[in-house]
Amino acid sequence: MEAPPPTSDPRNPLQGLSRPAGLSRLAGLSRPAALLITCLTVLLAIYIQNPSFAILHKYKYGHRLPLQFTATQALPQTASESVLTKHVLAHLTSAQLSSRERTLEDIANSPATRARLLATLSSLYLYRSRALGAMMRKRKAFAKMVRQDRLLLQQARVDYSVKLAGAEKRVRHTAKVMEQILAHSCAYYAVARKEVEAFARATEPGSGGAGDHTRLIQAMKHFVRDYSTEGTAERQRTFGLIQGWLAQELPESGREAMKILVPGCGVGGLLWVVAAMGFEVVGVEWSFWMNIMQHFIASAGPVPIHTIYPYIDWWSHHITNSNMTRPIHFPYSSAPLPPAISLSSSSDIPQLLVDTHPAHRVFLHESDFTTIHPPFSPPQYTCIITLFFLDTAQSLPTYLRKIHDYLLPGGVWINLGPLLYGTKPWVELSLEEVVAVAEGMGFVFGSGDYNGWVDTLGDGKVVGLRAGYNVDWKGIGRNEYLAQAWVARKKG
Repeated sequence: MEAPPPTSDPRNPLQGLSRPAGLSRLAGLSRPAALLITCLTVLLAIYIQNPSFAILHKYKYGHRLPLQFTATQALPQTASESVLTKHVLAHLTSAQLSSRERTLEDIANSPATRARLLATLSSLYLYRSRALGAMMRKRKAFAKMVRQDRLLLQQARVDYSVKLAGAEKRVRHTAKVMEQILAHSCAYYAVARKEVEAFARATEPGSGGAGDHTRLIQAMKHFVRDYSTEGTAERQRTFGLIQGWLAQELPESGREAMKILVPGCGVGGLLWVVAAMGFEVVGVEWSFWMNIMQHFIASAGPVPIHTIYPYIDWWSHHITNSNMTRPIHFPYSSAPLPPAISLSSSSDIPQLLVDTHPAHRVFLHESDFTTIHPPFSPPQYTCIITLFFLDTAQSLPTYLRKIHDYLLPGGVWINLGPLLYGTKPWVELSLEEVVAVAEGMGFVFGSGDYNGWVDTLGDGKVVGLRAGYNVDWKGIGRNEYLAQAWVARKKG
């Protein structure tokens, strides 16, 4: 018996069309398999037609990033945003402009790089809602307490509601500074704020935003070490040691012709300190969280005009409430920074810096340290400083090889830091193995003034000293290492 002809349905635009051969093959599959293939086909079609559709991609460094908003889909800046960009560019030196152009080219040609930038900018945009959301969760948790426990707090005059209200007030204040950083960053990278907002809306639900929020908070705490008076002790312990060894190893005359490379430079505090000694300094930093902070601080000027509350997002290890809610003012008044730039929307463009300012001797590569120069490029650095950097390597021998390749014959390598491996390393070497590999490549250890330090290996090559990393000295928990330090020279 023949099947009846299909009923005509004027609402079906596909009525009467023949079935494509590919879809006909689905008939031979099981119902779940056919449904899966159909769903995947629809998703692919949506992505092709709508490139802003979020596709989560596991980047090679293990960070899940939404690969959308490629360069061809970038939104134009508004008129006021374009004026702000002109203000920022007028403040940059020729070296910084060259660095910016290289970064913008990389962003335009690499969807993954653009996605990393947008993820960073969206974390600034979302700071307020995320931080206040965390406070709301604390309020809800507090509401779950039984009456007897609440009475105990009341008897001790512990007003937790007041504590929460004070924390929320400080979050809102910090959020205003994050907004300033966002405005400056959008101007620097020529990104429209609407694009950042669209990215945030597309990726915030279930996109691992907690990780981005944590990275932003960690970057804020670098302001404490590099640019606040509270970070003075930590800077003296680390930056001071490096300054002393630079003064000892490299003569004062002729420094203007010497190039110092600082990979993993973070928010850039060490760059300005070394440049103030008369050297040309090249920083390398892959993290956009660090780079946007570095660009912002370079526009702030050597006046403590900004205030944040970097400890308000972390409630553990506090001795008193006042410690947790204390403000941090940055930058410190003697920071060797260029004059402040006005970020108003007026048409008055600030004057360029004079050539004698250290800012003319600071250059930044916003990229991977191992790729800043093509293979077989001639060495060009008199000194390389690795501060809390070596253990970030996926392949530590690659780092050692690049340090050797980039250094001039007779060049100096200064290291200070632990061996706390992360980022899924391919090899995890002990200190003696690191020294052995470096010596095999042609480094000679032990030329620094090591008096007063602990001789770690017992042969005068490496010394250890207690050094903190973003330590809250007023807290109970302190992130401190027996950091390993050395001065080594590349054989001439």
